[in-house]
Amino acid sequence: MARPSNKEEKAELILDAFERCIAKVGVEGATLKLVAEEASMARALLRHHVGNREDLIDAMVQRFLQRSSALNQELLAYLPSENRVPALLEVLFSPENLQYSNDILVAEALINAAQTRPELSDKLLPWYQEFELIITDELACEYNASNKEDIEIVATGIVGIYFNVYSITGLGQVEKMLRLSQGACRKLISTLE
Repeated sequence: MARPSNKEEKAELILDAFERCIAKVGVEGATLKLVAEEASMARALLRHHVGNREDLIDAMVQRFLQRSSALNQELLAYLPSENRVPALLEVLFSPENLQYSNDILVAEALINAAQTRPELSDKLLPWYQEFELIITDELACEYNASNKEDIEIVATGIVGIYFNVYSITGLGQVEKMLRLSQGACRKLISTLE
């Protein structure tokens, strides 16, 4: 009787290790040698379970995009039927989101790599636009008297603050930075009132 394949399980372990490496050293710095060391397996096994480096990047990006989309849907489902924007800010700038800070570092590394890898840019732009559209739509529902351009400006500001604060959490004073970042977003939103 044949043993069941553990290829998918091993591929997930490899992708986890690749993401950790990318978060630390960026896409270009995350060599197969480094990923193999992080995954505690031989480099040949990386190729066997995932493929070459480009296959590894593609698989990781695809998984990242799927996970991000699922988290966006969870976020929308979590928001109450009223006062959604204040609840949205609470969720976005909650210390509980620190569990996703590695995702933010991976996103930043992918965005940086997209400058020299147009195929990444093509995949990441819709991902960014989806997140920004969520913020824009929530603002538009609550501040429907404001003009569309002002809403888009505020939404872009909120997204920028969100990515910035999680990218610098390693500096310390995390709760203070999150609180102040949420306050900055509230000030931006107050321009719509």
